[in-house]
Amino acid sequence: MTGKIKRYRLLSWLLLPALLWPPSALAEESWVPEGCDKAVATGDMRDCLDAGLKKANDQLRTLNRQLDRALSKPERDKLHKAQMSWRGYVYDTCRSESFLYNGGTMEIVIYRWCELELTVQNIERMREAYKQRLHAAGVSE
Repeated sequence: MTGKIKRYRLLSWLLLPALLWPPSALAEESWVPEGCDKAVATGDMRDCLDAGLKKANDQLRTLNRQLDRALSKPERDKLHKAQMSWRGYVYDTCRSESFLYNGGTMEIVIYRWCELELTVQNIERMREAYKQRLHAAGVSE
């Protein structure tokens, strides 16, 4: 393989995350602050994802508190166990994905992106799964 082809292949791998930025589903839901769609530097991307992750984790905590009031003790225990398992899944999945960029500046960006995406999916799944219980308990979303 010639040096020119190797450089292009390497460059394409380095630019791929920037081409995919921002995660479209996350941007549509306003999980990341306004203006993040223009982030180019990895530091700016990381800051945007950190802000989005804080917002998502706050909403997840609020949802869990609401579910604590809406569910019976055995149901709460099952949910808490599932959430602990989910946390392990997020860690392992996102470490696996970000490891592809091990040692590079995009490693933490890919990790945070993955973490935010999975957290948002978890919130949406839980809202849908427990919608009737939350409504019956008079707990607002």
